[in-house]
Amino acid sequence: SLLSSEDWVLLDNASRALAIAIMLVASRNDGKIDLSPKGLAYIKRVAYFTDLPSHKPLIDCGFLVFASGCKQEQANDTTETETETETETELLSSLQANIDGEGSKKERKIERLNGKRQMIEEIIGYLNNQARRRYRVKNPNDTYTAHADIIYQRLKEGYTVEQCKDVIGTKSNQWMGDEKMDKYLNPETLFRKTNFAKYLAEA
Repeated sequence: SLLSSEDWVLLDNASRALAIAIMLVASRNDGKIDLSPKGLAYIKRVAYFTDLPSHKPLIDCGFLVFASGCKQEQANDTTETETETETETELLSSLQANIDGEGSKKERKIERLNGKRQMIEEIIGYLNNQARRRYRVKNPNDTYTAHADIIYQRLKEGYTVEQCKDVIGTKSNQWMGDEKMDKYLNPETLFRKTNFAKYLAEA
């Protein structure tokens, strides 16, 4: 969603690089960001910045959200004053709060998928058997794959394992070995919301 947003397209290159650097630093540290001068220096170093670019473009597009009462001042590109350092710290603190919130959301999503894991595994196993594929429920890092997530969405809507198997069986019979259509025997196509009801009706 970020890559396809108008805000991202309109950002200058320095702001894009800063956004990516902040996300990568957080991801390498279990979602945590070091707010000390040493931590800020590290962000500058990994992004090959001589000085940190202005945060203002990231603030304007909503990527960075100010803490309550934080002054919306653009950091000076040449001189880092004490006030600017405090502003950077407040900005990164707000970003950390957003990251923590996303972490909680991710945990809730994992819990929901865990509740239907057996059903999802049965469906993906059936697809692999019917279409001679090797789709997985989980990634090597133990997170759920996009394949598992899209199947979960259909199960959440009330569709059953047997209905999912009906769709897989029908489309496998139609598409297997077809040079043009065989590649569409994948969870994203079969279980896409706009496709699934139509395929189930065929089945």
